[in-house]
Amino acid sequence: MIHTPKHPSGILASLTLAACMMLSGCIKVHMPENLVSDTVKAGKDIYYDIKGHDPEKQKGSEYSASGSIGFSNSLSSNPGESKEALLERCFTELAEIAKRKLNTPNLAYRKDKHRFVESGNQVQVECNATIL
Repeated sequence: MIHTPKHPSGILASLTLAACMMLSGCIKVHMPENLVSDTVKAGKDIYYDIKGHDPEKQKGSEYSASGSIGFSNSLSSNPGESKEALLERCFTELAEIAKRKLNTPNLAYRKDKHRFVESGNQVQVECNATIL
């Protein structure tokens, strides 16, 4: 015995349910493979761009209270490389990182400070600059 609802909205609901059950075998939904991971990564990138700090990246940017953007970079010396050459390489790489992060081919910046750390025959430098 088939149950027939007496109210018109009940009939419509029964027909809709029956139609959905018949169509459920015919519909297939495809999602891109990396949809969830790409969405999460994009959300994290936006958050870190706004916050100005990315814990996964040693080289990056910082935003000051005045709204200026500062970048920092750290490098180790190559064998026989002078401190001056290492410092220049640090600022050159810093400028390339800033151009890439800010998506601009030209960039004006001020060299703020640098610090050398020597350990045996190895020299490391950390350089900082502010985008103008």
